[in-house]
Amino acid sequence: MEIILLILHLALVVYAIYRVLNSPSLSSTSRLLWIIGILIFPFIGSIAFLVFSSR
Repeated sequence: MEIILLILHLALVVYAIYRVLNSPSLSSTSRLLWIIGILIFPFIGSIAFLVFSSR
């Protein structure tokens, strides 16, 4: 069960970083800050980017 949760968590982080890198509306500084936030706070940072990037 832990393996499945780990894989889902890693998939969420990778997807969020992919979306950050391919977002044309973000400046390079914003991209860098989002990636740092996602790497420091993986779960919260990923969810926050996915929620706030859709606006």
